Formats: sequence, structure tokens, C-alpha cells
Amino acid sequence: MQPERAERQQIFGIDREELKRRRGIVTATEITGQLALWRALADLLETQSSTLQDFLQVPLAQKDLLVVFTGAGTSAFAGGVVAAEAMSSTGREMRRIANTDLVEGWSRHLDPSRPVLLVSFGRSGDSPESVAAMEVVEKNCRHVWHLVVTCNPQGALARSVTGERRHALVMPEGSCDQGFAMTGSFTSMTLAALAIFVCPTPSAGAPIIRRMAADAERMLSSWPVIGELAGLHHDRVVYLGSGAMLEACAECALKLLELTDGEVLAVDHRRARRSLPAVGR
Repeated sequence: MQPERAERQQIFGIDREELKRRRGIVTATEITGQLALWRALADLLETQSSTLQDFLQVPLAQKDLLVVFTGAGTSAFAGGVVAAEAMSSTGREMRRIANTDLVEGWSRHLDPSRPVLLVSFGRSGDSPESVAAMEVVEKNCRHVWHLVVTCNPQGALARSVTGERRHALVMPEGSCDQGFAMTGSFTSMTLAALAIFVCPTPSAGAPIIRRMAADAERMLSSWPVIGELAGLHHDRVVYLGSGAMLEACAECALKLLELTDGEVLAVDHRRARRSLPAVGR
């Protein structure tokens, strides 16, 4: 077999048939597939840049606007990354509030008289709390705009976008992950929102995303080193980070818990002190 053909039959040095037997082919394919996904996202942002700017022009002009990033689970962590980075970059107040918290007790988080831009993340966009959060904020706050960032154009979240105060940005085809652990959906939604809220224009984020894809391609090519580290026996992992990376750490910990079926205790350093037993005790 030619070396190139053999390489195409493997992912991270593991034969595709073996990955299928281990039930890991979907996740492995989605990890490596993010390179093409990010490049497609860069193209999408260039195409949609003017439309997004036109939609956001009115809410961002509001003097006391509060930008709220919402979602559940991984989608909430995506919002946390963007909120922390965008607030640091722009000085505008931005918060990450889980959609379950909005549905259960919106009044603890929002002033009904204050303008709100609600940015809703959703992979499938079909969880009941996703649309419910939009409805609760719409009903109880006086001035509301909605930006939906989703991977499923047929989901309830995307279909809820009607009227001039609502807009949906659907991620490129292939972003709606089939694997248990969200990969491409998390990174594509996060990168899209960072381009929108951190860069001067959404299209200005496109070349940055393309460079990130090139960097990630080089990193994935060093999989033997990463595989050697992953193959070491460990029963607990602590992720360290600050600012926007702290939210990314929480998402990394969740991924490791999911993909090891809870066998490896993974936490970010906020939870490490109370979650991990002291060494030597």
C-alpha cells in the first residue's frame, strides 16, 4: 500500500476500521474535520459581514446596551469565552448567562428597562430552553434584539428568527456534530462570535481564522507526541487558564469527562481545590 493511501486509511495513526470498532470514528473525524470547517467559516464571515453589521448597527448604538451570551452546557461555555474576551477588548458590558437561568429567574440577571442584545448559541437549536429563553427575555425586557448562532438551519432556534430585531447566523455544513462530545460546533460558534464582537468587522476575523486553521493543521501533524502524552496513565487532570481561557478550560474538562465516560476526573482550577483529594492523603 502506498504511504499516502495508508495515511488516508488512518486517523491519528489508528486504522479507520479499528476506530469504528472502538466507536470512536465519528469523534476522530470531527476533530480533524475542524480544519475545513474553520476555512468554510472564514468564507461565510466574509460573505455575511455586511448583513451582520447592518443588523448590529442599531443595538450596538444603544448607550446602555447589555450583551448577553446564552446557551446550555457546551454552548454556554462558548458564550463564556466570547463574553470574557469581547468585554476585555471593547469595554462594553457582556455577560454569559445560561439559558436555564434566564428561564428560571430572568429578573435576577436583567433590568427590564435596559436594552439587551441576546446572543443565543445552539448546536441543534432544538432544546426547549433555547427558544424559551428568547421568549422570556422578549416578554419581560423593553428593548431586545436577538442574534442566533446555530449549526442547524432546521432547528427551532433558527426557525424562531422572524422580524427585523432577530437575525440568525448558521454555521457551515458539517458543524452540527454527530459525536457525543461537541467539537466543530463549539469551535465554529465560538470563532464566529469572536469575529463578530472582537474584530472591527466580521470579515476582519476571516484571515485570523484561516491562520488558526493552518496552525491547527501543523499541531495535528504532531499527533504522535500528543498521543504519547494522552497514553500516559492519569486519573485526574486539572486545566489552568484565566480570562476567556478559563471558560475554555471548563469546556476542556467537560470534554475529557465525556470522552472517558467519567473515568478520568477532569476539572478547571476553579473547582480543583474542592474537587480533588489532596495528594498523599
